[in-house]
Amino acid sequence: MKSPSLLLVGALSMFLSPAALAAQEWPQWRGPEGLGVSPDASELPVEWGPESDNIRWRSEVPGQGYSSPIVSNGRVFLTTAYEGSSGGSLKQVLRFGLAALVLAILWSTWRRRSRAGRVLIGATLLFAVLATLTVLRPELFLEAGNPGRTWRALSTLALLGAAAALFWLGPAARLRGVGAFALLAVSVYLAVGIPSGPRGAIPLQKAIAVVLPGLAASAWCLWGLLRSRKREHSGSVAIHDPWLALALVGLAALVFVPPNFAGGLQRVVVCLDLESGELLWQRAVYTASREQKSPWGSYATPTPVADGERVFAYFGSGLSALDFEGRLQWTARFPDYSGHSRYGAATSPVLEGDSVLILAESELYQDSPPTWMAAFDKRTGEVRWRVEPADAHDSYGTPLVVRNGPATQLVTASWEALLGFDAGTGERLWSYPYPMQQIASSLARSGDLVAVTGGNHGEKGLRVVRIPAAGSGREPELLWRASKGIATVVSPVIYNGILFTPTRSGILTAYEVETGEVLWKKRLDGEYFASPVAADGKIYITNTEGTTTVLEAAPEYRWISENDLPDGTYATFAIADGGFVVRTGQEVFFIEGGSR
Repeated sequence: MKSPSLLLVGALSMFLSPAALAAQEWPQWRGPEGLGVSPDASELPVEWGPESDNIRWRSEVPGQGYSSPIVSNGRVFLTTAYEGSSGGSLKQVLRFGLAALVLAILWSTWRRRSRAGRVLIGATLLFAVLATLTVLRPELFLEAGNPGRTWRALSTLALLGAAAALFWLGPAARLRGVGAFALLAVSVYLAVGIPSGPRGAIPLQKAIAVVLPGLAASAWCLWGLLRSRKREHSGSVAIHDPWLALALVGLAALVFVPPNFAGGLQRVVVCLDLESGELLWQRAVYTASREQKSPWGSYATPTPVADGERVFAYFGSGLSALDFEGRLQWTARFPDYSGHSRYGAATSPVLEGDSVLILAESELYQDSPPTWMAAFDKRTGEVRWRVEPADAHDSYGTPLVVRNGPATQLVTASWEALLGFDAGTGERLWSYPYPMQQIASSLARSGDLVAVTGGNHGEKGLRVVRIPAAGSGREPELLWRASKGIATVVSPVIYNGILFTPTRSGILTAYEVETGEVLWKKRLDGEYFASPVAADGKIYITNTEGTTTVLEAAPEYRWISENDLPDGTYATFAIADGGFVVRTGQEVFFIEGGSR
């Protein structure tokens, strides 16, 4: 049964004009048709702050994610990722274990005065301090989105603790020999099991360096077993504390195992009420391991898409559909993703008819799986078509759905080529070559003009191309090109006949879209990842510190205002209901304009 709020929205839609309805919706990445433009919005805000009167609401969002908010049928959707309840429990166990261990070691210092005892106590304390820091300040040791580094750093630390445990067993203890063999076996396993990155396995000498504490300790103890018991005892002071040794082994396991085997993140869809900001529901659709990703990315970067009844969320490792009450309809999992991710998922799903379309591009590294595109039935999750174009790879921009002929096109920018596909079948329709490699920005479009910009590898460039109608038999036509001030991360936008291209460093260039004439170029303050949006005769562009610059969308540079929100943002604004939905680090704001 549908909720009263959905029924009310449906009833009101009968009396609202199409323009008014369009102004309420921002159903996908960069809004209607993925263009970053709201053609019917008016009286949007130009001034605001965290405590200003036009902040209709602000709501906290759990976890961490850079997906942009969308708006559909009076609801705001976004995605996030966070640990399950088991992750917090394991950390609590680890904290208590560390505290008990430190107390035990401090007690031991009163009982042992020998030089050997002080060295062993010092080594054990070092392990305890470092292990504590992995809980309290994990960023000092672990790089988010790099499973290989997590495995290597925690392997070395855990082996340090296990090696100390071995020496807390007295030289005459039978368990020391068994422990030495066990430590050697574990060291070999940890060296062999280091996760490979997109560039392949790490060199052997680096793998040996990772497990050196375990190899050295086990070799030393095994060498001692070959010596006579009389010589082993001579001149030594017995240090024997099996309970402390057992605690160290358990603690070493707790340091290594949870982040590598029990460290999955729940991938979550969040739904807020557009009018009040009230949290209506949040739903974990599945749990997946922490894949490798860019330091500037997140585990929930792709923006969801909605059709007014369902919302579709893509996380790289899977695609899920939920209804507007938060009930999971279906999930498709992609097991090859996590082991071959380098920068993490960035492209967002798009809708065409009854299908939700996914572009999962791969990089050409060793055994990486091929790039693929697929259409899923939005009601059942059944795959309608899937293609693996051999010449498409290294693209992180969301494709455009273009309706300009008898067939709908799916247009995407790939490595050295702009590609057009039939959105209904996946058939290749045309391609346009260019020298740019690895495209991170999404495309900008106005009518049949498409702007592609980027080149994180190879030549940086901007091309404006007139794309053919589907079935016309024509090839794409180059209108103009540029090679300076190229946007490689932030997506461009075309509005009022002007192409605006912002670079990550804040250089904003305005071109006449038909001719390529540079109308103006200005450097804005800050670093930029969020893409600009355009509406109401203005351009809005926000930097990572949360400062939004408002400019007139005109052939001359005209500054209007600068506005700040706390905690910065990597997400792009959603325009709806006469205002903006803005996601910052841990909050979502609604900033309303003068139409209410």
